[in-house]
Amino acid sequence: MDVTMGKDTCINSHTLYRSISDVISNQWNPLDLAESDTAKPYEHYIPVIYSWALAANDQQDLVEDLSKLACNQWGLATNHHNDRRAAHLIISIRDFHLNNAAYISSKLPLKLGA
Repeated sequence: MDVTMGKDTCINSHTLYRSISDVISNQWNPLDLAESDTAKPYEHYIPVIYSWALAANDQQDLVEDLSKLACNQWGLATNHHNDRRAAHLIISIRDFHLNNAAYISSKLPLKLGA
């Protein structure tokens, strides 16, 4: 799979980034923080996870990265089920966005002017 961001996928990269951020905060959430308890605790890690998602050859690559992040950054025990579920969602979203970038881009509203 070619993960370089071409013209079509660049337009849609913000949507993909936001989708991955939503999965991390609302589905993966290894710190088990309620939405009201958070001041976006994962925000600092989203760019890294986004890069991992684009570079991952398959779901297992991302599972390992998420597990290491939770273990090394927060000292959490590995939750393989949660990591697999989040990685599956992220890879599915990534593949959908990359495979349908031209179609999605054509449906996005145009913003004219600054």
